[in-house]
Amino acid sequence: SEGTSLISAEFDGVSASMTAVTEAFAIADIELNARHLTIPLGDTFTLKFRMLYNDGTFSSWISYGLAGVGNASADGWYSENYRVADVNTYGVVTPASIGRSNISITVIDTGKGVSFTKSLTVTVSEAYVVDVYVAASPMFCGTSYSLGLMGVFFDGTESALKADSWSVSTPSV
Repeated sequence: SEGTSLISAEFDGVSASMTAVTEAFAIADIELNARHLTIPLGDTFTLKFRMLYNDGTFSSWISYGLAGVGNASADGWYSENYRVADVNTYGVVTPASIGRSNISITVIDTGKGVSFTKSLTVTVSEAYVVDVYVAASPMFCGTSYSLGLMGVFFDGTESALKADSWSVSTPSV
């Protein structure tokens, strides 16, 4: 709990002590994993937040918006214009139409009664692919790999695509 305490120890007739001062666990701020987001139609992105505590440490990244961590709770993700970009409980942003929307989350320090809100602007762009490539690392025998089809969009951004089909020219290799 919050307060001051004297901690003492003794060994072989020699003693030592120190004064420990503790303060209540509190949230100092929150941070989002994106400051702004441009996302093409047909793609998704998972938003996450983390809490900065009064001792300078951070929580892990949290995607679910109805979190209850220690003395903190989140009110959930909120999209100002769900007709442009919707966001679910788990922070997954799904574009619905071209335009912009602000998405926010509020985290409440229930112990102190203080709330923190962070927002970002999501821009939904028209998605058309100008190039594709297969994302792969050097491959070694006897090891399984996950390949990904990447799309390069008109604005230079890249995103994973779902391939219609995959084929291998020499299956025995």
